Amino acid sequence: NRRHGPASDQVEVGKSRETVLKRMKGIMADSESELTLSIPIGRLSDVADELQAAVDRGVLVTLLITETDEPPEDCCGVASITRIWGEPMPAMVTADDRVGLVAPAEMLTSTHSDTQAIVFSHPQLGPVIVGSFFGNYWPVGTEVAVSEPASLPLTETNFRIAVVEATLWCRTETPLAARIEGRWTETNEPVDLECRIVGVTQGLIEPANSQFPIEASLTIDTDGETYTVGGEGAFIEDIEAERVTLNKA
Repeated sequence: NRRHGPASDQVEVGKSRETVLKRMKGIMADSESELTLSIPIGRLSDVADELQAAVDRGVLVTLLITETDEPPEDCCGVASITRIWGEPMPAMVTADDRVGLVAPAEMLTSTHSDTQAIVFSHPQLGPVIVGSFFGNYWPVGTEVAVSEPASLPLTETNFRIAVVEATLWCRTETPLAARIEGRWTETNEPVDLECRIVGVTQGLIEPANSQFPIEASLTIDTDGETYTVGGEGAFIEDIEAERVTLNKA
């Protein structure tokens, strides 16, 4: 079990703003590879240290700051990708697709609120909340900051991180080579390919080119043959990647 999260496969209720903020900070502190967060601008300073620490240890942090039409001056560095939205929305945080928290907007902004937050740790619930975050809320935000790409070579088992980094490097017009380890989706046979990346499909960074926000794939070329690569659970793409290594070609 994690220090700050609920026990495995557990759902709890948070009833006070102090408890909710403490839980949110704990979830952020324990994140290992990926963190999503929506939070009203008035509460960003409460969690800025935890966000900065997550970015510093290589976590992909996607941050949606709500109830503001202007990016805060100190938003650079606290997230990998930052968007803003002028309306209120639920405060949501997830870490590594496994643990998170959802709270009504007024719970973090009102002095007196009878609302309650849900804190969860569940392998099936986590991806649902992440899908809701990227599918329903992320697209309405306006992008205001994107981090620099990570140094290469880079090996990732989190496919979304690999796609984000490939996107950032491709936009610097740097030719990218890759090693893709995984399986062919049609036959389930193992894959271990050295290749070049010739295309990226994604919806997290503007300009997006995906048909829906959580769509993420790489198009690769190896010996003149072109294949598409997806992450865990891929079935449309040719390859389901378990590990991606990026390097300069």
